[in-house]
Amino acid sequence: MQTEMNREDVFKTFPRQQIHGSLTGAQPKLSVVRDADGNYVQQAVSDEEHAARFEMCEDLAVQLRDYCVRKSPSLPDISQSTLFERACTGVKAKAPGWGLDAAERDWVMRRAGELLTAAGWKGLAFG
Repeated sequence: MQTEMNREDVFKTFPRQQIHGSLTGAQPKLSVVRDADGNYVQQAVSDEEHAARFEMCEDLAVQLRDYCVRKSPSLPDISQSTLFERACTGVKAKAPGWGLDAAERDWVMRRAGELLTAAGWKGLAFG
């Protein structure tokens, strides 16, 4: 089980989604808002939504780790790294249907690789 400090460190690595605006007109425009300090910043999701997306993606990473660990004994002719690569290929194909953007998808695969490495798997390429 992770300690709170480890969980906070993992949370810091999770990408924050930006809110992209669309402004009409011929001239290029930048969609920004003014923060409490009067600075202009690009809009991002709320802290609550960011935390909820982190929880969802952390759960997916744990499920991906569990899937790989569960499948490994039934596929003795396939290396652990190959099994992980195949699982990641499935994640890439399914991520849009799960509502993950590319940064979140990559984070899930990297996190699952970290979890598998912590479980003793070797030679994984996860980014």
